[in-house]
Amino acid sequence: MARGTTNKAAKTRDAILRVAESLFHSHGYNATGIDEVIKGAAVTKGGFYYYFASKEELVLAVIARRREETLADYGLAEPDPSKTPMRRLRHLFDRIEADLTRPVEGGGMGGSFFGGLAAELSAGSEPVRSALADYFETLSARTAGVIEKGIRAGGVATGIDPARFAVETVVRLEGAALMAKVANDPSPVVAAVADLVAALTGEATAASKPASTQQSLF
Repeated sequence: MARGTTNKAAKTRDAILRVAESLFHSHGYNATGIDEVIKGAAVTKGGFYYYFASKEELVLAVIARRREETLADYGLAEPDPSKTPMRRLRHLFDRIEADLTRPVEGGGMGGSFFGGLAAELSAGSEPVRSALADYFETLSARTAGVIEKGIRAGGVATGIDPARFAVETVVRLEGAALMAKVANDPSPVVAAVADLVAALTGEATAASKPASTQQSLF
């Protein structure tokens, strides 16, 4: 196959994945039809099925690419030797907050891309459930690795179990993302990130202080 043809094929496949990802996130998997993806990507039906035999195959490809992009964005793909563990952790939580509070096409909070698919598809597709489980397990494991390095380097509060804290971080942020989406308000995610960072560093946030020590909100 000629180089130009190969590049065009890659761009076509990429366009389909990008459009599908956007539609799955903003409208949901079940509410998105293949015809919408075909129209958005400006391909023919035959062109679509050349790359993806089914909608399930499409969503698996979307998950695989979004997984790698997200882990890279969070700083969990390849360790950056120029960053200390604490800088990596702050980068991680900054990027998670930005990701989970990003509005989707048409307005409104998008929430968690992976959490949304998990809610829709985990009970109906074993391949999709497995792919999503692998993402969350990888996110937890790599986060735990950075926390462990932070403990050894100093900066992370003593007494923290890296693996347990990482899992609880994912659980809390997924819940916060859901509440933010329902309320169309990023504050649940912002508060969750602040509390998690404070717990890592041994600091207290306003939300975690006793009521008598909190500054008045009025």
